Parts: sequence; structure tokens; C-alpha cells
Amino acid sequence: MNPDGFDQWKNDLTQKIKQKRQAKPTKVAGTEGRIKAATARQTDSRGQQVRQKRQAALENPFAPPPGHRPTARQVSLGADPNQGRAVNYIPPKEKGGKKIWDGRRNGLDFSAGLEATVPHRDQGCYHRKKNCTGDAEAIDHLEPFSQRQAGLARYLICDGRNHFEACLKEEVQKLYDAPTLVWSCTSCNSSKGGVKGLYENIPQFKEPCPGEECTVPAGGEEV
Repeated sequence: MNPDGFDQWKNDLTQKIKQKRQAKPTKVAGTEGRIKAATARQTDSRGQQVRQKRQAALENPFAPPPGHRPTARQVSLGADPNQGRAVNYIPPKEKGGKKIWDGRRNGLDFSAGLEATVPHRDQGCYHRKKNCTGDAEAIDHLEPFSQRQAGLARYLICDGRNHFEACLKEEVQKLYDAPTLVWSCTSCNSSKGGVKGLYENIPQFKEPCPGEECTVPAGGEEV
């Protein structure tokens, strides 16, 4: 290749490289434009969904939102997607100030000073089952509480916003502190085989409170 031909080839190659470099920003700008357009469409779609939900809530405050599916906890509280907005809370008190039991064993403890009233601690564990240590480590229900609590009275209560069917904490505590108590070791207590956690007295949602027309008395109404 003669010098003139080489210089021409070099100039042509340089021009091609410059053209490619100049073309890249155009492609990037196009990609950015498409991304911005797609993002704008998504934002508009989300905004429209929010506006639809707000409008639906204004038209019927107790209607389920579009596409709503209640959770397992909401279903246990009586949520019905065809009847009303799902309620996913348990009221701690009713409008008269009485405490509501949430239906769980974890929220219960023996009353202070109860240990002194349970006799025969010096005789050790009452049950004497397999692997019994013989130690009187804690007081225990002779009849499993998970069975005894099935007979608790239930009340229709109002917390100011919604109506529930539930048990009153004071009555549950009296049953929990029942006289059928014995001393037990940890091994025997854990091997009694009582149903734990699967209680039937979880508060059940009934209906929204109608406000001034509410007829549920303070303290609840036994059902």
C-alpha cells in the first residue's frame, strides 16, 4: 500500500469510528426514552388503581376493596369478602372498659399469690408419669384448660367501631385460677397431651357498629 493509500484508509477508518461513537448516544437516548415512557404508564396505572379504591371506599366504606382476598387470620375473625371489609384486629377492651380475651393461652397467667393456696407442695409432682422428676416446679391444671375453656360464656361486645362475639377476660381469669390445681414437674406438665393453641374462643367479627343506633350495652350482652 502506497503512503497516500495508507493515509486515505486511515482517514476512512477514523471517520467510521467517529460515526459509531456519535451514534451511541442516540441509541442510549432512545432506550432512556422508552424506559421513561414505560415508567410513566406504570405510574398512571397505579394512580388509577388508587383512585378507584378511594372512590369505592367513599361510596361504600364497608365494601371489600377491589381484588381483596382475606388472610387466614381475617377469616378466623369472621371476614367475609362478599359481606364487608375484612377486620384484622382484636379489640383489647369493649366500650364499657372490660378487657377482652384474645383466645390464646399465652395471654394468661396465674394470679399473684395463687401458689400459696395450692396444697401438698412438699409431696412433689402430682402426676408421677414416665420421666417424672418428682419436683414440684409449678402449679398445673388437673384438667387441661384447653378443654375447660370450651364452656365459657360469650358476649356480643362493641369497641366503638365494630361488633364482636368474644369472652370477657375477667371470667377467663377466674376459670384459669380454678381450684382444680396441682403441683407438677415440667416433664409431666408438658406430656399431658392437652390441645395447645387450638382454642375455639377467638373473638369473632359480627358487623360494623351503626354508631348512634348501636344497641349493644356497655359490658356486653351474653349470647
